[in-house]
Amino acid sequence: MFRKHVNQKVFLYSSRCPAGTYPNGYNCLPIDYCARDTPCFDGATCITKPHPENFTCVCPPRWTGRLCDVQGPGPVVMAGLTTSFIIIIIVSIFVVLGELSAQAGVVQSGGLTVASVDFNVQMVYLQLHQ
Repeated sequence: MFRKHVNQKVFLYSSRCPAGTYPNGYNCLPIDYCARDTPCFDGATCITKPHPENFTCVCPPRWTGRLCDVQGPGPVVMAGLTTSFIIIIIVSIFVVLGELSAQAGVVQSGGLTVASVDFNVQMVYLQLHQ
């Protein structure tokens, strides 16, 4: 509680302010979490927000996390990983297709073609010719 002397009378007023604000005379002012020592790391930009978030950090490249204190992979690394993953998928598809065609037995009878493939599961393909 603060005391204010006005015309020899003492008035009391509460110093309680809502979360995210601080008492300043008779008013409660919002706390600027970015004004003094920024809570953000590694050159991030601090932006003050209303309670309950209080602030947010806009991270520079290669940094993540609420305070930009976690180093993440750079865009070049991510592009390399993505390209490698795509190449692995394409090669795997060709390997599987090669194994399937090598194991396929084809028998033609009339207009009906039956191909049987043993690839952990017995599969039968029927193709009708007219």
